[in-house]
Amino acid sequence: GIRVNIPAAANMMDTMLAEAGCDIYYEQSCCAVECEESPAGKRVSAVIIASKQGLRRLKADVVIDATGDGDICVFAGADYEGGDTIIPKRTPGCEGSRVSDSSEAKYDLQPGTIRYYYAMDSKGGEAQNAEGTSRIENAIQAGKLNTTDVFVRQYQEMISGRGNNCNHISGYDGGDSDSRTYADIAGRAAVRRIMDAFGEMNPIENAAPETALRETRRIVCDHRITAEEYVAAVPYEDGVCNSFYPIDLHREGDGGIYQIFLTDGQVPSIPLSAMTVTGFSNLLVCGRCACGDRLANSAYRVKASCMAMGQAAAAAAVIAIRENQGEIRGCDITHIRKLLLDSGAMLPQYANV
Repeated sequence: GIRVNIPAAANMMDTMLAEAGCDIYYEQSCCAVECEESPAGKRVSAVIIASKQGLRRLKADVVIDATGDGDICVFAGADYEGGDTIIPKRTPGCEGSRVSDSSEAKYDLQPGTIRYYYAMDSKGGEAQNAEGTSRIENAIQAGKLNTTDVFVRQYQEMISGRGNNCNHISGYDGGDSDSRTYADIAGRAAVRRIMDAFGEMNPIENAAPETALRETRRIVCDHRITAEEYVAAVPYEDGVCNSFYPIDLHREGDGGIYQIFLTDGQVPSIPLSAMTVTGFSNLLVCGRCACGDRLANSAYRVKASCMAMGQAAAAAAVIAIRENQGEIRGCDITHIRKLLLDSGAMLPQYANV
């Protein structure tokens, strides 16, 4: 995986954006999208964001949706999937509060996780680990701790992982603001139950600001990556970056994880067409909600793959603007790959430049 120091990485990104002369709009979410018709399909003409000063209209020749939930694509009217079924199109902002309560769409999504941080970085000894595991078991039996609060179960795993990836928060849709709110509330409640179970044995002093959700929307693009393609490391004519993670589908609740591991020497890749939004001439989507079936998505949704897709989408946007009047389709793939190589990216081994 890719581990980063969060404040140092954030500062580095600030510096890179400033050096590149970018206009920066932090903490200003997309709330609407304006489109127009063009001979090559719908074209995103502006993205509306909500700021402290009110609404702002941002315009660009090419738009890249890196929201993780496909918000810009959905506001623009793009088709999308969720779970194992196609979600009926609904008016954005009116989807209801929880997946399990929705009368319009019944589908399962992977559970989320909230990260928390112990006050002390202790590996624990044999006696402490035994006591911690005993406290977990006793709290579960007494109904004071849910089995999903301690997904990894053993105390030693929890503290050695420093509270990372240790719980499951199920039943919430990250593509719905009301649902996200309740996911955060449920996540903090889970952390509080863990705090109460351990007491002063190893106190928790902080938690992440939100419950991170593994799965929301998958935007419909020109190509849909299948799990079979991914595991077989199928080469694509328009492959632009690598992925590396195995199939890793977290089941709801404490149902465990379904995994398909990769074969040594076979590195999956991502094609540009899985990021080229169907029906739009200047819209790309990258990261967790790029187009694929549910199992493939459970693999390429992780950080390193999303970083690679983001860089590839940016290179494609540059070439589209320089050489193709801002239209994504019809660009010379070798020019996109050359730009990626020149900027230090790692391309699929089969890619010709």
